[in-house]
Amino acid sequence: MDYSVVIPTMDDEEVPQTIGAAASQKFGSFEVIVVDASGEGHAETVRRAADRHGARYVREEDFKNSWGLNAARNIGAEVSEGDKVVLLDGDCLPPENWLSALDKAFEEGADMADTRVEYSSDGKNCPLDRVVQNLEGEHRYLGATLAFRKEVVGTVGGFYEGFKHIRGDSDFGIKSEEAGFKHAFVDEVTVQH
Repeated sequence: MDYSVVIPTMDDEEVPQTIGAAASQKFGSFEVIVVDASGEGHAETVRRAADRHGARYVREEDFKNSWGLNAARNIGAEVSEGDKVVLLDGDCLPPENWLSALDKAFEEGADMADTRVEYSSDGKNCPLDRVVQNLEGEHRYLGATLAFRKEVVGTVGGFYEGFKHIRGDSDFGIKSEEAGFKHAFVDEVTVQH
């Protein structure tokens, strides 16, 4: 399998649409994994959406000593079967050519890649205290749509779980580049966050 799309989520109202958009990619070999830390009421909604779209559903609480966004990212990478892992936040919507565009970067030698991210949500998870857009190709390593070869995780040790919600993606990206992995920015697609 080429890709594992990992969707970490916790009570994201938009996650059924995110799962649907991920599962509808115009690409050959990939799987969708939802790592859910939602409360029981919302967890059933997430589980049904995963089932409806053929995604694998994993409860974060089923893993020992894990909690938070970066733990969910690590869990997704751990259970993934793809050669490459692609993160997608539970409130993001990728276009249908998202995986194809990322794949081109890997074919050209990238070890990790991310795409344009445009903040467009007005939901309860609105991160007003930080900038989440990535429109100019800066090396921001936004976990909202960060893709990487599985060997990167093995080399740098995954996402630092001491950062519960933010900064883990930037830390991962910086450690990866310092370890010699090549990063690419895919300008041709924009994921709505």
